[in-house]
Amino acid sequence: MAGLEFSFKAAEVAFKAFERYGEALEKAATLAIRKTQADLKSELRSDVSEAGLGARLGNAWRDNPKPGGPKLVFPEKGYSLDAATVIWSKAPKIMRAFEYGATIRARNGAKYLAIPTENAPTRVGKGEKITPDLYRKYFGPLFSVVRNGKPIALVAGGIRQRKSGRFTPLTVRKASKTRGNHISLTGATTAIMFTLVPLARIKKRLHAEQVFRDAVRRLPGLILKYRRELLRA
Repeated sequence: MAGLEFSFKAAEVAFKAFERYGEALEKAATLAIRKTQADLKSELRSDVSEAGLGARLGNAWRDNPKPGGPKLVFPEKGYSLDAATVIWSKAPKIMRAFEYGATIRARNGAKYLAIPTENAPTRVGKGEKITPDLYRKYFGPLFSVVRNGKPIALVAGGIRQRKSGRFTPLTVRKASKTRGNHISLTGATTAIMFTLVPLARIKKRLHAEQVFRDAVRRLPGLILKYRRELLRA
């Protein structure tokens, strides 16, 4: 057919193809980083939970911004090949101790560490962690008991165990017509609140570095997966 012709420029076609490829790669990299951030936080929390250290410590792994700190995902909007993220812990010293193991010694000239037993309240006052001094302040005296082959015990007396298992001090009952102020000794008992040891060793129980390395190893494959899906769309 006369007058019918087609023309195109390789550079123009190549530019459009590379432009589409580049946009897909930028978006894939950003989506992969966001997915890795969410997965890594979940896996780090699971690592803490599986170590038997509780959900509260696990939730110390965060992916939201530190107060006054930088945003933890780049870019906040749009897509970039330079996409990046940060996972951080609100309890870095505790995490580090269980990640690598640690030896804790008494400080400030003290000879022993006081380790609370399951009988002791965990916190007192305005959420302060229990110590022998705070126990004496809020509940009453503690008595040292030396035991053969075992750590020294700090024992509380004048207490009663509730149905919940918690111990509470005996209380003074108000005077009645037939009786003055008095303390009922019914159910009175003693319990070890602290044990005294010269040092405590924390064994490695976490695997945060390995969890991180596994996440980084999966990242290239995740980027390629998203890129293929985007180019097929």
